[in-house]
Amino acid sequence: MHPLAILFTDGWVRLFAADHQQVTSATCGGKPLEVRRVGTVVHGARTLYAVWFPDYTKGSIALLLSHDGTTSEVPLLLGDLGDRTCAAS
Repeated sequence: MHPLAILFTDGWVRLFAADHQQVTSATCGGKPLEVRRVGTVVHGARTLYAVWFPDYTKGSIALLLSHDGTTSEVPLLLGDLGDRTCAAS
């Protein structure tokens, strides 16, 4: 995973990229988290995704990735700021 940006809108958005892979699901502390596909770059080789939180959130989210019929789970580190956390409860 390639963290790209932190955006502030009506909450806290993390923009990240996956190379030659598709994010099929995400969890925060074991709970499902909506991931939005927001575009592609590098002639479609890198897909951009975003996750939204109501406020600063620390810890990491678990991403399930798919590529050529195989799946893998990788963490996306969020940092260590905030009162909210994605740690398993």
